[in-house]
Amino acid sequence: MRRLILIPHILLILTVLGLVCLPGISPVSAQGNTAYDLVATVNAVRTGQGLPALEIDGILMGTAQATSDVMAANGSCSHIGNATGRITAAGYGGGGTVFATENIACGQTMTVESVVYTYWADATHMMPMTDPKYTHIGGGVTVVDGRTFYVIHAAYVSGGSYSSSPVSTAAPGTGQPAATSGVVQAVKTATPGADGSIVHEVMSGQALWSIAIAYGVKIADLIALNALPANPVLSIGQKLIIQPAFTPTVSPTITETPRPPTRTPSPTATPKTPTVTPTLTLTPTPTPRPLFNFTPPDWAQRNVLGIGIIAVSGIGLLMVVISSLRKKP
Repeated sequence: MRRLILIPHILLILTVLGLVCLPGISPVSAQGNTAYDLVATVNAVRTGQGLPALEIDGILMGTAQATSDVMAANGSCSHIGNATGRITAAGYGGGGTVFATENIACGQTMTVESVVYTYWADATHMMPMTDPKYTHIGGGVTVVDGRTFYVIHAAYVSGGSYSSSPVSTAAPGTGQPAATSGVVQAVKTATPGADGSIVHEVMSGQALWSIAIAYGVKIADLIALNALPANPVLSIGQKLIIQPAFTPTVSPTITETPRPPTRTPSPTATPKTPTVTPTLTLTPTPTPRPLFNFTPPDWAQRNVLGIGIIAVSGIGLLMVVISSLRKKP
């Protein structure tokens, strides 16, 4: 009897469990986990603020999906950096000034609803949903090893006219736009050359921003170094200079200058006290004066001299004659 009473209770419990497990009766939210679901949830919050929904842009869908793919490939839940530069380089804006913001989130148990309504509930992350200036949006969702990476790119253009880029594919089974995602390949860095230069060859699925991240350099530096246009489009096989060759530092040649011979110091002569040479004082010798101080005139001197000679000669002759006369007997 007791068994008969238990059977209806067991059948009732099995029926309830069956109803709960039937498809469509699950208490889990019907909202999916695709990039379009992420964009739709953001727009639901935005329209709830009384603002127009953001227009889905194919370029933004591509850049957001590429970002989530790179984050997943690196296992890093962090911003890549320079979202505005990457979005502009992808072609968004049509040459106008681009303003963009990037929201990211990652986790193993996160859903689109928990990301938008909880993780992005602060003022900064709510900008795409509350700022009327934003006009376009794109989303990316990547799942790796049970971990889901979420990204949205919201942007607007100031100056010039820009028409939204079409979305190229549709979400499977929904007929709604989904992310346009080129396959993003990991960048394998090149080995520096002997001269210190680094040249990277662009491979399929690589963009300027992913190359810049791999080498730890800035996109602006790569553009300047390779003389690229403001919004470059890379081609497979293109060579990019990551680091130029080092400029060798010219070392000055040391020329040995011969040292001059050591000079032997000459002894310094000690000055002697000069010897005073005595000056001879000449004592004047007195000239003897003649007995008779008679100075005849010039004409008298000549005549007197002649007469004197004649007279002396005559006297001498006379004396000779007289001598001779006295000797005779």
